[in-house]
Amino acid sequence: MAPIPYQFRDFYGYDKDTVSATAPTGVTINSSSINWNNFSADGAISGNGGSSITGRGFVYSTTNSNPVIGGSGVTQVTDSLGSGTGSYSRVIPPAGNFTNCQTVYFRAYATNSVGTTYSSVDNATTTRRPHTFKYATGKFGHSLVCNSTDTVTVYAQADMSTNLVLQLQEPIYSNVTCDDSAQPSGLISYSDGNHKGRWTGSEWQSGFTESC
Repeated sequence: MAPIPYQFRDFYGYDKDTVSATAPTGVTINSSSINWNNFSADGAISGNGGSSITGRGFVYSTTNSNPVIGGSGVTQVTDSLGSGTGSYSRVIPPAGNFTNCQTVYFRAYATNSVGTTYSSVDNATTTRRPHTFKYATGKFGHSLVCNSTDTVTVYAQADMSTNLVLQLQEPIYSNVTCDDSAQPSGLISYSDGNHKGRWTGSEWQSGFTESC
């Protein structure tokens, strides 16, 4: 008897074009527009891994240097304004304020049906809080000579309102950078009608009679 030819059913079939999806790829992070109370987080996703992006955004923490979704002390910020690959940005924190000179750890993430991919961890330190005063000159106990047009901006080391800075004699600085120790020279006076203060070049004085 002649042998029976092989039939297609005798072989296991397979689809040579089938490709398994992966988690998203090429997730990157950066920061910009760093202020005393917030900053902009800028993320990007270069590939969806063969499965549509279902979620993207950022995670951040002031205490956890390796933030992930659901991690201790970690806040998740979803990008509800878009989806898919490409660039996206959110202001962090989206509501409320950081304190000035606060270090924040953050990273971007992207999620598809396979899993979540994170960028590397970046960090940003918020700047000192700026306060703008009318500029006044004077020395040796003479009355202040006030210029009604000139102003000077100084920066508080702690996160306080202008009035609290005056009341607590909080040191002020001439540079927005947190680790710059340069303090302004000369006299700077301020009055809001209820509180008065004068920076002598080394400390605040209160209760003076001159005002601009």
